Amino acid sequence: MIQTISFGGNMVDLVIKAHKIQQFVLNPVVQQHFLPKEDRIIDCLNPEYNAWEVHDQLLLVWLQSTLSKSVLYRVL
Repeated sequence: MIQTISFGGNMVDLVIKAHKIQQFVLNPVVQQHFLPKEDRIIDCLNPEYNAWEVHDQLLLVWLQSTLSKSVLYRVL
């Protein structure tokens, strides 16, 4: 069963579904930055972490863009 959340309007829900970022809103799981210790030494990031970071930043920027200037200044 898929859990649903309403963020004050259908537009927000539709955009979240369209970009397939529900899991970042409903049940966020941050991937490990590095997999084995050797990857940390050579600065090789986990590909799943890279994908998570892209979606995370997309969601953050999009949500910030929906805030008014007065609210945005308080959030940042």
